[in-house]
Amino acid sequence: MTKNKKYLLYEVLGKKLIQDIENKIFLPGQKLPPEKELCKKYKVSHLTIRRALSFLVEKKYAVRKKSVGTFVADFDNRYNNIADDFIVVILTNICLSFSSEIINAIEIEANNNGKSIILCNSNANFAKETSYLQQHIKKGIKRFIICPIGNNTSFYENLKKEHKLKIVFVDISPLSANGVIPAIKTDDIKGAYEATKYLMSIGHSKIVYIAGPKDFSSSRDRIKGYVQAIGKENSVVLDESYSVNGSYNATFRFFSNNKKTVFSAIFAFNDIAAISAKNALEDLGYKIPDDISIFGYGNFDIGKHYKLSTVNQQTDLIGKLCVETLEDHFCYDIKNLQKRLIVEPELIIRNSCKEIR
Repeated sequence: MTKNKKYLLYEVLGKKLIQDIENKIFLPGQKLPPEKELCKKYKVSHLTIRRALSFLVEKKYAVRKKSVGTFVADFDNRYNNIADDFIVVILTNICLSFSSEIINAIEIEANNNGKSIILCNSNANFAKETSYLQQHIKKGIKRFIICPIGNNTSFYENLKKEHKLKIVFVDISPLSANGVIPAIKTDDIKGAYEATKYLMSIGHSKIVYIAGPKDFSSSRDRIKGYVQAIGKENSVVLDESYSVNGSYNATFRFFSNNKKTVFSAIFAFNDIAAISAKNALEDLGYKIPDDISIFGYGNFDIGKHYKLSTVNQQTDLIGKLCVETLEDHFCYDIKNLQKRLIVEPELIIRNSCKEIR
C-alpha cells in the first residue's frame, strides 16, 4: 500500500476502511476481517493494522469487542456517539449584546470540555424553541442550555425525563418547580438595587428608569430592584416596550416635556438603552454627566467605549457555570447546587455619573 505523504500509513488505511464502510462494503454490525487477513490484503504490518482499527474506533466507525474482534458500528449508535460532542444552546434573541457575550463564554468553556455548540435563535417563540428541541433530540443530542420562553418548567422536566437529557436554564429567575433543572443567572434584583442606591449615594434622588421587555424575567427583576431602592412613590419607569429606538424616543419625549427637569439621573435596563438615552439627551443639549448622570446594565464592550457606569453581569462566569453544571450537576444535591445558581453582580463606575449635593 502506498503511503500518502500528508498522513501516516495507518491513517491512510483507516480512511480507506471508512470509505469501504460508507460504501457499504462492510455493513453495520458486521465483523471486520481478522488482522492477519487485513495484513495480507493491504501488505502492511500487524502494528499498522492495529492502529488503523483504533483509528476507526476513535472516529466512531467501529467498536471493539474483547476476545471477539472489531465490528462496524451501528449507524444510530455511531451518530449518538458523535452527538455527544455537541451542546445545543437555544436563546431568545442572539442579536442582543448579552446573548453574544454569553454565547462566546459558553463556546470557550464547551471547547475546554471537548464539546462544540449548536446555536439556535428562538426569537422568543415557544413553537420555534420546541421545534429546535425536537430536531436535536432526534439527532441524539443530550445536552441543552436554554433561555426558556415563560416560566412553565414542567414541559422541560418531562422532556428531560423522557429522553434522559441534561438541561441548564440560563438568564431566568426560578429553578424548575421540583428543582430538577438548574438555572444560572445574575441576581438582577440586587444589581438594580445597588445601582440605584449608588446613584442616590452621590446625591441623585430623582432617577428615571428605562425598562426592558415585559416578557423577560430579568427586566421584571431589575424594575423590582430599582423600586425597592428608590421607593414606589418616587419611581418613574419609561418605555416598558423596550427597543433601541424606543429608549431614544422615550428619553427624548420625557425630557422635552420636562424642560426644567428635576431629574438628575437615568438608570437603564441595559447598556444599549443607556447609550440611546445618552444620545437623546445630548441631542436636547444636555451634557453627560454634568447635567444628567447615566447608569447602564450589562458591562457590554460598547459601554466601555462610552465610559458608561454599569452593572457587570459576569457573563464569562455565567457561561462557564452553564457548561460546568451541564457536565456535573448530577453530582450535587439541590441545596449545594442552589448556592451556585445566582451570580453576584458588581458595579463598574466610570465617567457617566457625577456627584451632586
